[in-house]
Amino acid sequence: AAMSHHLRVLVSTLEGLRLKDAETRFLHWLLQRIPPAATGELRVNIGITKALLASELGTRQETLSRILAKLRDAGLLEVARQTIVVHEAAAVRDLFERNLSGAGR
Repeated sequence: AAMSHHLRVLVSTLEGLRLKDAETRFLHWLLQRIPPAATGELRVNIGITKALLASELGTRQETLSRILAKLRDAGLLEVARQTIVVHEAAAVRDLFERNLSGAGR
């Protein structure tokens, strides 16, 4: 069971790295931590430093900070220390789908 879980985590990490850009990779990371049927506001514990998260996403900490600021300015989320407050999970899912399809570019 532990090996199966580890394999799923590795496959998910590889899928995330293959996504188009750092914003899309971050949204993928965030959506993996949100229950699929979740709506409304919810909190996601980051669990690691922002520097380590940036490294996990294959980007620089400055780029991650710009992504978080962009999403905050768009009214999608807020970051308070180790917690991301997602204002509307459906809006985050929609942005992720637009980024995947290239419509937001």
